[in-house]
Amino acid sequence: MEIFSAEDLARVITLKNTVEAVEAAFYDYNQGDIVLGGRLTAPCGQPGDSSLILPATHTGKQYYGFKQATTFAGNTQKGLPTVLSQYLLYSNVTGELLSIMDFLDMTNFKTGAAAAIATKYLALPHAHVVGVIGSGTLSRSVLAAICQVREIKEVKVFDLNEEQAKAFAAHARKSLNVRCEVAGSSRECVRNSHILCTCTTSPRPVLDGDDLLPGCHINAMGSYKIDMQELDEKTVKRAALIATDIPEDTAAEAGDLVCLADKSDIVPLDAIMGGQQKGRGSDSDITIYESIGFSVLDLALAVLAHEKCSSD
Repeated sequence: MEIFSAEDLARVITLKNTVEAVEAAFYDYNQGDIVLGGRLTAPCGQPGDSSLILPATHTGKQYYGFKQATTFAGNTQKGLPTVLSQYLLYSNVTGELLSIMDFLDMTNFKTGAAAAIATKYLALPHAHVVGVIGSGTLSRSVLAAICQVREIKEVKVFDLNEEQAKAFAAHARKSLNVRCEVAGSSRECVRNSHILCTCTTSPRPVLDGDDLLPGCHINAMGSYKIDMQELDEKTVKRAALIATDIPEDTAAEAGDLVCLADKSDIVPLDAIMGGQQKGRGSDSDITIYESIGFSVLDLALAVLAHEKCSSD
């Protein structure tokens, strides 16, 4: 059994190979080569804190494993990330524990890559203006991954923490070579954005659906619990298409979609990619990718990291 630190993984994992692995994982899941276990939550910490366990098995590659992700709101005051995670990877042949990985950075990479794949298949081909609400580490990964699949020319970022938003903008300009400005309000960030990414832990909507540009694609990456909400009811009802990883889980757990009367309209992203479901219908359609965490993608990235670290 091996233990891989965040530094070990950073030496072998890039956004490019993460996006490739995540796209392949969606296809493997669509073909039945990856099987999910049940999501498990455990009580922990203070009210509002959470622990989530996400298992999956790759029958084709003979691995299984699970990620534990914790969210502790008070960690920022202690100089720690709000979200922490580890991955335990096992052999599906012998049941041996193969490796334990510090998965925090990988979780951000994976989530960013999922947003990129959704953008690749749902956003308009000419989309080049991105709005980002929330400016933490996840937002950086989401934007960088989207730049792998679209030629982004302009970025606007909004955060209640203006200094953090300024740091995000400076990092984007330097690392991605894009024009990036801090918006003075959520409305300013949303208007004229072809692609909108919400990456917050907010319990209340962070945008007004009336401000959305026709044809906008939204990556809603933060509302993974019923008491969290980034999108208002107008946004959800304006959407012509809502895609996600597992519609049943998302319908039950995403606070963004509580207002949705007919949750059977939510479609799996892998089915759009595989051609079993129709994607965007017109250039004016507003589309949403609602993410609550998908253990298929965690497993795919854990396998990639384990194999690369073991052979390094």
